[in-house]
Amino acid sequence: MSTKAIFDENAIQQKPNNNIYIVSDNISTDDMDIEIRPINETGRNVRHRSASQTLVACASEHANITATLRVKEEVFSRMASDENGFVARRDSLIRHFGEFCLKKHKRAQIAHACANKMRECSRLLIEMRRRIGNSKFSFFEMLSPVLFDDVVMSAKAISGYDGEKKTYQAPSLALHLGTTLQQVCELTTHLLLKTSPEFKCDNLEERLKQVKRFRFLVQSQWSNKVSSLALKNLVERKWNKPVILPLTKDVIKFRSDILECANRSVALLKKENTDAKAFKKLVDASLAFTILFNRRRIGDVQYVENESYLRDFSASNQTEFLELLTESERTLTSSYKRVVAGGKGSRAIVILFPPNVQEYINLLLEIRNKTGI
Repeated sequence: MSTKAIFDENAIQQKPNNNIYIVSDNISTDDMDIEIRPINETGRNVRHRSASQTLVACASEHANITATLRVKEEVFSRMASDENGFVARRDSLIRHFGEFCLKKHKRAQIAHACANKMRECSRLLIEMRRRIGNSKFSFFEMLSPVLFDDVVMSAKAISGYDGEKKTYQAPSLALHLGTTLQQVCELTTHLLLKTSPEFKCDNLEERLKQVKRFRFLVQSQWSNKVSSLALKNLVERKWNKPVILPLTKDVIKFRSDILECANRSVALLKKENTDAKAFKKLVDASLAFTILFNRRRIGDVQYVENESYLRDFSASNQTEFLELLTESERTLTSSYKRVVAGGKGSRAIVILFPPNVQEYINLLLEIRNKTGI
């Protein structure tokens, strides 16, 4: 169907807070044939504010460079659509720093860590803009030895530094920023030497010297001005905070609740295998069971791939190894599924799946293959 609309010149207005366009009521809709279609036809959740911020951030003179970055597809969609997220998407050097972080890793969860690093940089840049009174000030311009003291004060401000008590509300942020600034300086030197069109300067040699001197100041003075107190603050918090361990009855109650939830979800899925809510609950219960049994960090378990789970790690030439095991250990070896997966730092970790969890996972895989949930 053809759609025809007449817009008044005041019909389209811009909302300054979040840079989106809204349409007023001054629209002539007489004799219009309108076909209503859903905005999202993929069936997946779409974060529209995040997508709009990404669109605005990439609509620059260097949009062709931004479009080739992995960070645009892998990180921007995960980043919150607030002021920090918009500045992180908009600033060229912060975008390239996010790309720099992604290139060093291959695991899927690194996108969240990359987004956090970019947001830390944007918080520092926003505070610097407020301090010097320039809303268009860029992260690239901040890497100057003349502005080092302002950078230190901005880092203390966003870390919640209390001058009287000599404490930080977020001491880990103060520590991270020192390392981040050194990495950004190295990246900036690399981009300047490549004469990247996004970072043009009148005197290349002088700009390289400024970045090098700023990096030297961070290396030599950041610990004295920022990170020493932040590290002491972290250590004091650690021994002042009591370690709370769960009681045995709490662990037993937690396990019984998970087991009840899992069995209830299995019953629902066997009746109706398209029940997405029951499917999700069974996934969560299986993950909780595996973490509780193996006592592994959640990142080591939740990213185990189907290929790794379905692979048979048991070998027929392990007779000598089995002879060294006790009778109970042999029983466990025969009933528990052993999976080798990649953990933090790409190291190999062993995960054991009890028989009941194997049944849950096999049911989930069967339903996923049939229904595509």
